[in-house]
Amino acid sequence: MILIGSRALAIRAPELLGRPPKDFDFIGEEPEILEFLNSFGFPFKKENCKIIANEHELPCEFETIDSRKSNEMLTSIVKGDSKTIETDFGLVPNIDLLFTLKASHKYLKNSPYFWKTARDYHVMKNSGASVLPEYQEFFKIREKETYAYQHPKLNVDKALFFNNDQVSYVYD
Repeated sequence: MILIGSRALAIRAPELLGRPPKDFDFIGEEPEILEFLNSFGFPFKKENCKIIANEHELPCEFETIDSRKSNEMLTSIVKGDSKTIETDFGLVPNIDLLFTLKASHKYLKNSPYFWKTARDYHVMKNSGASVLPEYQEFFKIREKETYAYQHPKLNVDKALFFNNDQVSYVYD
């Protein structure tokens, strides 16, 4: 399994996190995820393409490798990277790869974690983390999977911009 998110950042660069991590985020094969959860006796539920466990107020979220094409790519990158750290919780990607994951959802619409994501993104960027050229293809695919909706086009006239927005306008 691959540990991502704030827990991975706390292992990689705790000085950048600035807060205690509150959850665990993993990517892995479904059989290994279920084995992990069953070994600890954690109750869990499946929601869409995720497996969610919340034992003793310690939330764990698992994405299966086959739920996104980018997860297969991430697994390949992490396993082939000499900078990957192996821990009891799984493999921890290098800081640039964690930054790439963060950058892939920095504009996620209606995210309750927007400010946390923005802070983490800028702290990591200011410390020198970047989307490396070898991660560009992964980044583009991950971003496309994350933003499954259209962003508004700002360079259109107002009739097109406000078209189909399901709001009734009253003009005086």
